[in-house]
Amino acid sequence: MAIVDAQYKFLAVDTGAYGWTNGSKVFKNSNMGRRVYSGNFDFPNPRPFPGTTEPNMLFVLVGDVAFQMSCSLLKPYASHGLNDRKRIFNYRLTRARHLVECAFEILTN
Repeated sequence: MAIVDAQYKFLAVDTGAYGWTNGSKVFKNSNMGRRVYSGNFDFPNPRPFPGTTEPNMLFVLVGDVAFQMSCSLLKPYASHGLNDRKRIFNYRLTRARHLVECAFEILTN
């Protein structure tokens, strides 16, 4: 389980699970996950997107549908009955999650 930034840099890693354990359970039971869900994870201070001056945006984590909802963790909407807005949100969130998968591919190469 890892937290990766937009430059494929690993910010936090937890290797404490065995076998093919569900990722959301690993995260929830890890020190990292407990800190995120309790609001004690050390996120950077909110700031505007690059090239803009406002508004200040919160830093969040991106997970899949199996993850527990949290103020600091975004997860996609359930796949049934989506309107266009929710479908676009899911698409963009999936692209962000893909960045983490690419970071692991870079690491293994």
